[in-house]
Amino acid sequence: MEEQFRQLLEEEFSRYGFPLDTKQIEQLTIYRTELQRWNTHTNLTAITEDTEIIHRHFLDSVSVLNHCNIRTGDSVVDIGTGAGFPGIVLKIYIPDIRLTLI
Repeated sequence: MEEQFRQLLEEEFSRYGFPLDTKQIEQLTIYRTELQRWNTHTNLTAITEDTEIIHRHFLDSVSVLNHCNIRTGDSVVDIGTGAGFPGIVLKIYIPDIRLTLI
């Protein structure tokens, strides 16, 4: 199941123009696992299926890059982050941003 998720993650990100490296795939897989685990007792999200997590959380989070020019070294503030979207996903995708979650 983990391998299927990793493969789907890589395919979907590539399809939308956001290629992932091995480390990013691993980090997003861990994030998904922790999100699902914590969601069982702390209602973080109604979205719990892998495909929906990829599309409605992960890809939605990086889609801001289609509209904003966020580069390495930039500061990003995620206000009202809740379960960490989009901030944590952006930090995984562009590791060298300075991220503040509020």
